[in-house]
Amino acid sequence: MQFVFVWNDLLIALTSTNNQDLRAIQVGLLNFTGDFGATQYGPLFAAICINVFGTLLIYLFLNQKVMKGLTSGALKG
Repeated sequence: MQFVFVWNDLLIALTSTNNQDLRAIQVGLLNFTGDFGATQYGPLFAAICINVFGTLLIYLFLNQKVMKGLTSGALKG
């Protein structure tokens, strides 16, 4: 759950970086919102899909390590 909280932390990522190349993905998703709240939904949903599939792909590759890490702290001995 901590990964999700850090991953979705928009305010710190928005205020702590000045360089556009170093900003987080969520800050980049703000670029799809135009003037007066107008939103380009097609490119926004495509970017969200890339974001979700990228995170899912990382989780699928590291699934066994995540499960071992979760269970190693739960067992005694």
